[in-house]
Amino acid sequence: MGRPAALNIDNTDVVSGNEIQSASWVARMDALESKINAIITDMLSQTDGSAQAIASAATMSGILTMGAAIALGTNKITGLGDPSAAQDAVTLAYLQANPAVLTGDDPVSVDSGSDPMLKAHAYKAQTLGMVTAWTNTNSVSAIKGYVGTTNDPAGAGVQVGENGSGSSIKSFVSFLVAKDKYFELTHSAAVVNITWTPIVAGGGNPIDQD
Repeated sequence: MGRPAALNIDNTDVVSGNEIQSASWVARMDALESKINAIITDMLSQTDGSAQAIASAATMSGILTMGAAIALGTNKITGLGDPSAAQDAVTLAYLQANPAVLTGDDPVSVDSGSDPMLKAHAYKAQTLGMVTAWTNTNSVSAIKGYVGTTNDPAGAGVQVGENGSGSSIKSFVSFLVAKDKYFELTHSAAVVNITWTPIVAGGGNPIDQD
């Protein structure tokens, strides 16, 4: 969108399009034309950013400061860069790569009672979060993660993760758990490291059900 050009009515009836011959009418139209052109000139000379914002709105090549909410409907914002300031927007890819970005919290390895989280224990999530579990030594079996709506997720829930089995690799699994849902991890190893990373603030650490 370019800057508006000067208005040229050219003695034409704006309704019929016919040329007007009346001298008085032509004089009035000339006066109106002058006033409109003066308004346009004044708009383009403003230094408060309004004219510059209008001129750059089509390409969004400058900094556009909005004074009201923007309703996008079902349209997307694409090409968004990674955030660098506290109030910057984040992409889905950035959020998935940085699961603690919404809270800034580090993973914890203890439950709501400050006890270490253990395999074969059912836990209730008090907020949306991510469970991560791994073994320190190579394992011939995989860690399995379960999520359910009761305090027996391994028995009545759904298996949501199984990864990393083999005699020459360590076992690892990670999955999301919604608020008020239960999770459990199983493995044949003596020790399984389990951490909880809250994604939405509030609620505290998971509650041990065993």
